[in-house]
Amino acid sequence: MRCVAHIVNLIVSDGLEEIGVSVVRIREALRWVRASPSRMMRFKNCVNFHGIKSKKIVILDVPTRWNSTYMMLEAAEKFEKAFKTLALENSEFVADLTKAKKYKGQVIGPPTTADWKSARNLSKHLRYFYELTLLVSGTKYVTSHLFLRQLFAVFFEIKQMEESEEEEVKNMASRMHAKLCKYWHESEEGKSRMNRLFYLAVVFDPRHKMHYPVYALRKLYGETRGDELIEELNGELTALFKLYESRRNNVAATSREGTQSEGSSMTRQNSLPTPNVLANSCDDDYSMTEAAAKASELERYLVELREGDGKNPKYDILLWWKNNAARYPILSEMAKDLLVVPISGVASESAFSTGARVLDSFRSSLTPKIVEALICTEDWLAHSNLPLG
Repeated sequence: MRCVAHIVNLIVSDGLEEIGVSVVRIREALRWVRASPSRMMRFKNCVNFHGIKSKKIVILDVPTRWNSTYMMLEAAEKFEKAFKTLALENSEFVADLTKAKKYKGQVIGPPTTADWKSARNLSKHLRYFYELTLLVSGTKYVTSHLFLRQLFAVFFEIKQMEESEEEEVKNMASRMHAKLCKYWHESEEGKSRMNRLFYLAVVFDPRHKMHYPVYALRKLYGETRGDELIEELNGELTALFKLYESRRNNVAATSREGTQSEGSSMTRQNSLPTPNVLANSCDDDYSMTEAAAKASELERYLVELREGDGKNPKYDILLWWKNNAARYPILSEMAKDLLVVPISGVASESAFSTGARVLDSFRSSLTPKIVEALICTEDWLAHSNLPLG
């Protein structure tokens, strides 16, 4: 199971390698303003002149954390007029940025109107990936049923970027699309690189069932290939249901054998059948009838109307299966196993980092027992506010 947050990070990181001079100009302008208190004061005078009211002050990004680049652009775009006024009134600001090192052969200089437009466009697209990473990195709610919907949204977002009028955005989208296909699309041999558990988990969302997988697969892979994948998904779902059904029946059969052996010993002692034996016989007939009804449990679930709005963020899918476990005993067991699988294995802060993990000599010398103790302690402290001891 590949970590979704990590792959999203790789997709965005590849795209940001095509970052244009616009972002660099804004970054250098922010760096100049923050270099001294006197410069910051001059900039604040320009902000007050235009009556810009924003709680966010200009911030610098960290090159190894792409979410900080998004936050920098989102905060800076509100001060466009202030930076333009600063460039008109302060020749030192323009001179220092013009003398700065070039980026891809272009003079940096102060940000232009085109640079601010480009930054807004880039910020809009990065915002989606930022919110997506936060969503799939959650640890206090179910995430496995979210994946297919988010995957479709990622493909759609990148497609929009590819249709952009700006060359930088189109180049970013091209690199993102290539990385996305490497992990979540089909290979040249027609083999799917996707773990099918992602598809199955969506089916157990009572708001979607098979409706959304059918829609998404046809949109992602086309009608012909999409229908083939839908047929394969139906086959795998049915096979998995039969596996759980047979396991449940085996447990029930073992329980009945114990009850029957107990009744047979009583029959050998009495020539007439006792009330207990008759009761066991009735229970067996009832169990057979119940087993016959369970054979269509999957079909009944898929045919029934879907639940509510599929976009409600507060919908509790686990509560629904808890309340309907009596109606769908086998499916509720399947849902419990499938929905528990997290689609991300790292926290959002780790997912945003584009730098490699550094394992120094001190950390590598720790014994496994000490490492385990440190991880468990950190988890306990972060999990609960209850006092220790």
